[in-house]
Amino acid sequence: MQPAISVMCVQPCVQFTPDPTADVEVFVTAAEAYPALERAFLAARSDIQAGFRVFDLKTRLRSPEGLAIGRTWFDLLTHTLRRGVAIRMVLSDFDPVARPRLHRATWRTVRMFWAAAELAGPGAKLTLVPSTHSAVAGLWPRVMFWPLVQSRLLRVSGWLRRQIDAHRLAALREMPGVRGMLAAKDALPRPRLWSLPPLYPATHHQKLAVFDGEAVYIGGLDLDERFYDTPDHRLPGHETWHDVQLMVRVYQHK
Repeated sequence: MQPAISVMCVQPCVQFTPDPTADVEVFVTAAEAYPALERAFLAARSDIQAGFRVFDLKTRLRSPEGLAIGRTWFDLLTHTLRRGVAIRMVLSDFDPVARPRLHRATWRTVRMFWAAAELAGPGAKLTLVPSTHSAVAGLWPRVMFWPLVQSRLLRVSGWLRRQIDAHRLAALREMPGVRGMLAAKDALPRPRLWSLPPLYPATHHQKLAVFDGEAVYIGGLDLDERFYDTPDHRLPGHETWHDVQLMVRVYQHK
């Protein structure tokens, strides 16, 4: 008897019993993995349950099938929702002080997901969960790192003050974790000097998607142009990337 496999997101997602005839594909670069993920989205019939640390909808499509419907993952997501496929996506959120760029990127992605759902029409079935890890630093680490936190908040608020009003407001919409740590003085953001903000020392690292309860895409590759590389690794050394990703098909519900 085959053991059951639980695929975990922030909450338990789906439980499967593997079929002994399951088809397993192994990818070690995004050049192999991304087209397979595109085809899986296009082939999905009813539902996709997924969780990623980074899922940038500006990432270009690579497969011939994907390019037939658009240029980027924003187009593919819109197309998938328009077909009536229900999508549940868990996106990792990041500490807004330690990783403000990644925190902002998460919430920019959230906005793009909802824009795709709006374009897909009123029947779009999208559940989107931006999720901060539940691990939170205790009181003494927060006290110890307070000078560093204040220094970083000063840097972020200084950058915000240098933006024109429209850009500043747009940036703050994409940085909800930072907004509560800032006070407005003369309509310009500055750190709250005596606040002791929470610190999140960990993030969710899952990179997986389950399609119709019949296939799972799982491994170490997020979706982002930064992670795109080919087996030849012809990019400069600091830009090369490989990671193992699997596509396992033909699962049966337990």
